[in-house]
Parts: sequence; C-alpha cells; structure tokens
Amino acid sequence: MHALFLTDTIFALRERALLSRLEVGLAGDGVRVTVAAPLEAVSKMDLNILGDPVCYHEGAFSLTRRMRAGRLADQVTRAAEEGAPPVNVVHVFGGGAWSLGAELARIWDSALVLEVWRASLADRARSMASHLREQTVLASPDPSIERAILRDGGGAVVRLTPWGARSDADTTDLLSSGRAAAVMMIGVGRDVASYTRAFDGLARVAESNPEMMIFIDSEAARRAGLWERADRLGVRGRVSLIDAMEDRRDLVLRGDVIVHPDARGEHRTLMLDAMASGMAVIASEDPFVSALIDGRTASLLPPGASAAQWGEVLAALLGDPDRARALGASARAYVRERHRVSTHVAAVLDVYEWSTQRVLPFKPGS
Repeated sequence: MHALFLTDTIFALRERALLSRLEVGLAGDGVRVTVAAPLEAVSKMDLNILGDPVCYHEGAFSLTRRMRAGRLADQVTRAAEEGAPPVNVVHVFGGGAWSLGAELARIWDSALVLEVWRASLADRARSMASHLREQTVLASPDPSIERAILRDGGGAVVRLTPWGARSDADTTDLLSSGRAAAVMMIGVGRDVASYTRAFDGLARVAESNPEMMIFIDSEAARRAGLWERADRLGVRGRVSLIDAMEDRRDLVLRGDVIVHPDARGEHRTLMLDAMASGMAVIASEDPFVSALIDGRTASLLPPGASAAQWGEVLAALLGDPDRARALGASARAYVRERHRVSTHVAAVLDVYEWSTQRVLPFKPGS
C-alpha cells in the first residue's frame, strides 16, 4: 500500500509531530508513505522524516487546480523509488488542500481520506463527501466532530481516528521547589477577546508570584497584541515569545501549566502531549474536544470567562502544587488509556484497508 500525505501550510506548521508519528507507525505496518507539503511550510521546518517531502506551491485559484494536481502527481511519481507501488490512498491534512487532494485521487483512481481536524470543517466535509460519494472517507479525531458531520445525514462515510500522544513522554517535575513556575500559553490567538482576558489573568497572578514566567507563541502574541499589552501591564520582563511553539515541544513540555484560551473545536497533539507528560492544563470549555474533561484532565473555564476567573484558576493551582500534580497525573492516565499513538496508527490503517477495498473509479468529468 502507498499513501500520500498531502498537507496545507497551516496543518504542517502545527502538526509536524502528528505527521511524523503517523508516517513512522504506518511504515512499521508496511505502508509506504510519501509526504507532499507546500514549499512555504518546508522552508520553515524540517519535514524530512523517512524521506524528502515533495514540495508544491499552494494556489489560490480553482481554475489552476487540475494543472497543479497533474504537476504534483508527476512529482510524486518521479520521487518514488523504482518498483514502488502506485499511490492508492490520498490522505489530506488541512482543509486548504482538500480540493487538490480530490484532484489527485481522481488522477490516480485512489481512495481519498480527508482529515476533519476541527469542527468548523464539518459542513464542508459533508458537502464534499456528498459530491464525491464512494471515493471519500472522512477521518474524525473526536466523536463530537463525527456527530457534527453526520448531523444532517447525506450518506457521508466517517471513521473515528482519535489522535495519539507521546506515551513515552517523561513526566514533568511539576511545580518543584527551587525553580520558577513556567506557564505555557498555547493556541493561535484568533479568539482575541478570550486570549486577552486569559493573558490579563496570568499577568495578575504574576504580580504575586515574582518568579513566575509566561511563555507564548510569538505568532499568537502578535495576533492578539500581547507584547504591547505586557508592556502596559508591567510584566514584559516576565514574558518570553517562542517562534513556532507547537513545533518546539521539548521546551513546552518542560513547563508546569498549559493555558489554552482558544475554544475553537480544533484538535492539537501538543495538548495531548502536555497531558501525557503530566502538566496541569487550564483551558476554555470546548464541546468538540472530548479530551478536555473538567477536574479529570483539565481545569475548564466557561466561554467568555473573565480575566479574574483565569487568574483565580491559575493561582489556585500554583498555590496548591499537590492538587496541580494530581490533575496532571489524572490527565496522563487518561491519555495513556485513550490516546496512544499505536491506537491512532491502527485506526488509520483500518481506514486505508477498508477504503482501498471499496474505492470506485471517479466518474468521467467529475
């Protein structure tokens, strides 16, 4: 079996870890994987895992899609080793590459798997599946997203493929005496209001915890205007910005607390990795991320929580290290039970085997 991992820039920058774990896991089961990623993503990070990625340019115009797909299909064929089987599964990560992936599947008469990794993609996924019918399988990392896709019927084929975390991750020496507390603020900062309120809450706690440090993804901080805000709040010296934070996991997982204000129905293996390492998680409630369970895997705040509420929850965990460690241990146990990488690989392999056995040729002109 030969699978093409086709990713857009956004997904590649956020989930190189998922792509690499899945590629290595599938290779162990005899699946040949070729990765195709936008040149914009490859220039920013190393996507060379088991082989060099095939690079392509993301296009904004649908009129050029077939031409770009044909060019990319030729690149994949040329990059394949002599004797390699033809691509019979196109697995697309990131909604920006779905249409291009559908064209590639049409060219190769292959199975098409669309990763529906955030709830906002559910309607579009259902529409594409309805149009392409037998050729498309929708892979959902969460039962709630699966239900959203199937809400209005339409005959979409959905398979549940829960993402996995690093089960071998070392546990964090959470809030150990003798070192400053490190709070990692993750997310993309698109929900500016929530991000700002959460940051204001963290800044208030920092006033009474002189050794506490706050680490934030630089792009999220820029989007939400947090660097300037830190200056106004007098905590700029306590804030560090990290480029491509989601790809620097070894650094993030050395922290004590993860703060995630963006409740957007998006899944992240960084969150699962933090839980697997025993970090304490504070997050907004998110009905589309079932791994966030108040009191078991995280301390959750309601939508629209105030800065005071964010600060109170963080202060409570910093002031009671035993409670924070118990929350981290509970989250670690949950992830090791429900979100192993091996379980994710097995679920994806099942999807590939099932879809390649049932795939039908694309209709002419479709």
